[in-house]
Amino acid sequence: MIWQRATSPVEGKAAHTDTTTQDAASSRAAASQVIAVEDDPADRRLIEDALISYPAPIDATIVGDGERAIEALSDPSTSFDLVLLDLHLPGRDGRDVLAHVRARHGPTQLPVVVLSSLASDTDALRCYELGANAVVAKAFDLDGFRDVVHRILAYWLGVVSSSADPA
Repeated sequence: MIWQRATSPVEGKAAHTDTTTQDAASSRAAASQVIAVEDDPADRRLIEDALISYPAPIDATIVGDGERAIEALSDPSTSFDLVLLDLHLPGRDGRDVLAHVRARHGPTQLPVVVLSSLASDTDALRCYELGANAVVAKAFDLDGFRDVVHRILAYWLGVVSSSADPA
């Protein structure tokens, strides 16, 4: 069962893919909620491809700038399980988004993975100081990019969330 929603920052429309006969409401309830913040259209498409091809249900919101990310993260009707965050964004950059997440959700409530082509080690250290859970360099080819995103999802939505559930 895979059900994804990707919100395009350009068109402002949601595109739905439902590969099961179950109703969308029950599929969405079981899906992990991921927000991806990426300003580059090509990288947004790569992230969307990786989220769609992930073998577990993902309900993804993809936004193209820091302001839209902060709006989505501030919406009380939406709860995310993971933030994939580009560092260099127009307007309010990834550091602003990261600071907002930590101010609103505390240091451990919502994992934030900075997925960026960082300019320096100083950027990575600053991200950790601001509360990033991980800083991961973007891969530059389709398969590598998909693999990186799949590994991030497997770790943060699989291993971490499973170990936090009292069973």
